[in-house]
Amino acid sequence: MTRVISKIEEFNLDRERDFSFELKDTTLYLVFNLELKDLKQTINQIKSYKIFKDIKAINYQTEKEKLNSLDPSRSCIFSLHLSLDEEINTHHLISQTAFEQNIFQINPYNKIAKIFDDKYLFYVLMKANDIKQPLTISVLQKSDITTCLKEEYPKFKSFKKIMVKPRHGTEKIDSLSFQTEESFTNASELIKKIIRYDDCLIQEFIEFKKEFKVLCFMNNFYTIEKLSNPYLKKYIVEIIDILNDFALSNKIIMPKVFSLDFFEKDNQELLLIEANIRPAGIFRFKHKLV
Repeated sequence: MTRVISKIEEFNLDRERDFSFELKDTTLYLVFNLELKDLKQTINQIKSYKIFKDIKAINYQTEKEKLNSLDPSRSCIFSLHLSLDEEINTHHLISQTAFEQNIFQINPYNKIAKIFDDKYLFYVLMKANDIKQPLTISVLQKSDITTCLKEEYPKFKSFKKIMVKPRHGTEKIDSLSFQTEESFTNASELIKKIIRYDDCLIQEFIEFKKEFKVLCFMNNFYTIEKLSNPYLKKYIVEIIDILNDFALSNKIIMPKVFSLDFFEKDNQELLLIEANIRPAGIFRFKHKLV
């Protein structure tokens, strides 16, 4: 199958330098805002690392000096579950400092990270490569809501429910489902709220048997609980191939860790929901897919 590779010019980020790196002998620099014991348990269930630094509520400006003083040959940065109010911006700033200092990053903030943070760009990239997802449209901040809903509503008429959420949202903040026939009244209020600070996504609501996350970590895949879907690993590999092709065509580094969210329907059909460049440390990814 021919892959569709999108070169999205709006990013305009500096091209990253590639690294040859062995993680097993290095120091791991952890950036997170969770209790250390929780993060240690999560990491230790995946792979054994030495914990070099823990920061419970990182502030980029106050930590920049510490980042600059790290020994590049013995350090790497793993940005994980940052403070929600400045999550994306903090990750970007930390990553740019690491690039300047030649410090290895497990999940650098680059074009792939930006696509993961932009749910609509991720949807477009996966859709172009025939990956099954819920139908999704974007309502821009400057859109007239009434006109937009009237134009787009027919696409959702056959669905019982729709999901409304921010384009760059996290932790399901301002994400709610509505009966389709109520979309003009109830959903419009949430849409108005969201477009005050972000573009808004309207999405087909999928009735599912199971919702779950898969952690992609150093070319292995881990889940919170044992899963029996026979198509899962092949499906994940197909998604990874798309992302690898995108990284290669854009001359960027493929992140070593991220997570993917899925729905599984009653017939075991899988639908991809979204990707996360900063997997939540509150989950225990202890079951390896084989």
